[in-house]
Amino acid sequence: MNIKKNIVILAILGATSLFAADLKEIDTLIEKINKTEAVEAKQDLMIKLNQKVEKLNRLDVIEAQTLIDQKLVR
Repeated sequence: MNIKKNIVILAILGATSLFAADLKEIDTLIEKINKTEAVEAKQDLMIKLNQKVEKLNRLDVIEAQTLIDQKLVR
């Protein structure tokens, strides 16, 4: 019984850390987009941002979209 609890806890921690890593990468891309002046470089970064968001599951996309709406300068 105790082993099952440990496995569940490790699975939850693993999923949480993966989600945090994805959001951190998205946040980094947003910062790069905001700091970039060149239009072509900005477009390339936007493509990378879209690709990262497309790889997320439905609930994570909502969090990522909130982060993008708050931080991305348009």
